[in-house]
Amino acid sequence: MLHLPVNDFAHDKLLKLFHTYALIGGMPEVVEQYAVHRDLTALAPIFDALITSYFDDVEKYASNDSQLLHIRHVIRTSFTSAGKRIQFAGFGNSAYRSREMSEALRIAEKHFSFT
Repeated sequence: MLHLPVNDFAHDKLLKLFHTYALIGGMPEVVEQYAVHRDLTALAPIFDALITSYFDDVEKYASNDSQLLHIRHVIRTSFTSAGKRIQFAGFGNSAYRSREMSEALRIAEKHFSFT
């Protein structure tokens, strides 16, 4: 890892910018919108459109209707589990089994970028 010397005032500013970047998710359209308006609430429509496009794309990757439901559940609930230790069985307060959720999570990880 490369370490560049940075003055304290610049370090604090860069760290705050990085925290904002991490908070808003780092997606180009979201970053651009935030850079222009500096309003977190204005980002909701962009995130909603991204989630909608994920739901629309699921059909390409699901092998059957049950798997389609599992992957959609993963997309809908995974954000609240980010950074937490999870259990596959009952993921997102569901009645789904471990095998169903592990497969759906693998598919989502492979085909969808949530960051």
